[in-house]
Formats: sequence, C-alpha cells, structure tokens
Amino acid sequence: CPFCGGKARMQFDYEGAIFNGKWDFAYYAHCTKCRAMTSVRNRSEAASELWNARAEGVSQTLGRKE
Repeated sequence: CPFCGGKARMQFDYEGAIFNGKWDFAYYAHCTKCRAMTSVRNRSEAASELWNARAEGVSQTLGRKE
C-alpha cells in the first residue's frame, strides 16, 4: 500500500456494476491494513493497474506530497 505499507488484495464483487451501459463483474484492489481502495473496474487487470499507478510526487509509504 502506498499509504501504510500494508498488503494489497484483489476483491471481486458478486453484485457487479454497470460499465458502458452493461452489467458486468466488478473488481477492485484494497489494502488489508488501512483499507485504502481503488474504484471499481470490470476486469481484475484494470483494477490491478489502477492500484499500481502512483500519482506523481506522492510518497510511496506515507501517501503525502513530498
């Protein structure tokens, strides 16, 4: 986790969500320690990429501008 250093986990939401006007499965990544999470995506790969993307200038361990 870029905020607390905890471990990330991929979560699958059985209820799904609407993507581009169609119902589809829903995935998101979240931290098992501080519960930070990504927004919902319709592919696990997309949620993983979102989790691994880092905002420029944000600390990898503290989640704040440096």
